This record gives sequence, structure tokens and C-alpha cells, in this order.
Amino acid sequence: MTYKSSGQYYNSTAAPAAPKKPTVFLTPLVHQKLLGFARLCSVEISGMGFVKVLPENRGFLVTDLICPPQKGTGGGTELDPQKLAEIVGGWIAEGKEHLNEELRCWWH
Repeated sequence: MTYKSSGQYYNSTAAPAAPKKPTVFLTPLVHQKLLGFARLCSVEISGMGFVKVLPENRGFLVTDLICPPQKGTGGGTELDPQKLAEIVGGWIAEGKEHLNEELRCWWH
């Protein structure tokens, strides 16, 4: 069955197009940091990453990582919310509010 909506024709029997998978890129420094954090810890570890959206919807670029204080086990992590708030508050005090907007990744 074909129908028209908003000036476009649709075929209701056709399979819907698969959504485009997001593409995430790491800078060489981010890749090295991520591997370094993993090598230094014998249990699960996590942190936050700074992300920029690439032009023309080409994906995301992770530009830096932080590894805030946390409790880690073999199956998970728990970031210390007080320490994370202190880190973010420090950026604000230093006039680096833009970092809050770029903190878009939670890695583990």
C-alpha cells in the first residue's frame, strides 16, 4: 500500500530504513589515555569524556577524558558525586564553563 503524507509517498509494505549508527572518533591522546587508565586498574573503571559534534552530522569526536575518584569492583563503578561536583565547580571558578557543555560521554 502506498500513501502520501506531507508531500512524500510512503510504501507501508517496505521495511523501514535502519537508523544511521552514530560514529565516534577518538583523538590519539584520548586513545592513549583510555588504554592507560585501563592498564592501571585491575577492576572496572569509568570516567567522563569531552565530546564535540562534528560538522554535517558526521559523528562525534572525543577530545579528552577525565577519571574522577570512584569505587570500582569487578562488575561496576560508582563515581563520587561530591568529587565530580568539585571538578565541575572548579571549571566554573576558572571561567571554563564551556567544559560543562562538552562533558557528554561516560566511559567504562
